[in-house]
Amino acid sequence: MIIFSNGAKADMGPKPSITVYVKNFNSQSYYLDLLVNEKNYAIKFDDFNDRKYSPELKNLNLYKYNKDGWIAAHIRNWLLFGDLHGKYDKEKNMMVHYFTYHGVPETFKIITENEKGEIVVSNEITPHQFRAEVIFDMSTGKVIKISSPFRTYDFKYFIFLIIFTVIIELLISIPFKIKPKKVVVYVNIFTQLLLQASILAAFKLYSFKASYVVFYIEELAIVFIEYFLYRAYTKPLNKKVLAFYTVLSNLVTFLIGILIS
Repeated sequence: MIIFSNGAKADMGPKPSITVYVKNFNSQSYYLDLLVNEKNYAIKFDDFNDRKYSPELKNLNLYKYNKDGWIAAHIRNWLLFGDLHGKYDKEKNMMVHYFTYHGVPETFKIITENEKGEIVVSNEITPHQFRAEVIFDMSTGKVIKISSPFRTYDFKYFIFLIIFTVIIELLISIPFKIKPKKVVVYVNIFTQLLLQASILAAFKLYSFKASYVVFYIEELAIVFIEYFLYRAYTKPLNKKVLAFYTVLSNLVTFLIGILIS
């Protein structure tokens, strides 16, 4: 099975994300990060995100900011994918910043630093959305959410991952002589729907943490589900061979997913 979403690592489950739209900016030359409360942040902090940034950025006021435990997350933690620089959206006349992966916080503030070293810090916000979208007014420091919990789920990537998974697993099934091939298609569509729906439901009802727990449990369970479905609906095949195919196909799609992410 392959699970991946826009801006996220492939094959690691649908990832929460935060898209920040910035308006009323004087210049496009500024830095932006998400502030998180270190005590409540689920991910252990690194001192600095040296996988992406040079040590010189430690001189930024954005990096040095620490008030009541609120500190910049992305510049410190590579598990929060994103960028300190935004991209200009001409149609919206806004700057756009996108953050995703395991480091996405449930509650955060926004911090910006301009060319003069002046910082703006927003109000605290908890969007309660798997794919949150917020608007940040740089002139007032106010941030508000603009999206509903499920509307922003990217279904085109969901369709892509289903198609990609099916193609890979069909190719792997050829030397194993798994027949009929339509069973492979149906089984993978079913397990993808089951996994994605469960993760999103866990997030909606509980939290990011719950959605990750559900993912890891269900990913393992899906190997067994696929095995028993293949046993029931494909032509007779040695049980060990069928089990090997099920494990191998999931492992291969997992590795390919990482390579193309």
